[in-house]
Amino acid sequence: VSMTAWHLSKDKQIELAQIAQSLATSGKGILAADEPADVIETRFSPVNIENNEENRRYYRQLLFRTNECSQYISGIILCHETFHHKTDDDDTPFPRLLKENGIIIGITVDKGMVILGGTDDEKTTK
Repeated sequence: VSMTAWHLSKDKQIELAQIAQSLATSGKGILAADEPADVIETRFSPVNIENNEENRRYYRQLLFRTNECSQYISGIILCHETFHHKTDDDDTPFPRLLKENGIIIGITVDKGMVILGGTDDEKTTK
């Protein structure tokens, strides 16, 4: 490992390098599946699908169970809601489903955008 990360043990440096290498696998990408409910509304409303938690869970289940998904996706970013969802047929948690298919999981830790005080509507994450 050629990086310098004084605060990480050698084992953690190696692990981090392996994760980065896996995420950057040629021909694969990272799927951002962490869109908030209001963004999913823009996908659902044109096809008359009600924007509720169960429909969002099912939508993401369809994405995650797409045949050969892991051939093209190296990592998926989840939101808090999705991190706790399970499949409807065998109750498998989404993180386990993805991990079993060789997909690295990330999670969005912010709670959305808010106006930054003292600015002209500049935004920051909460």
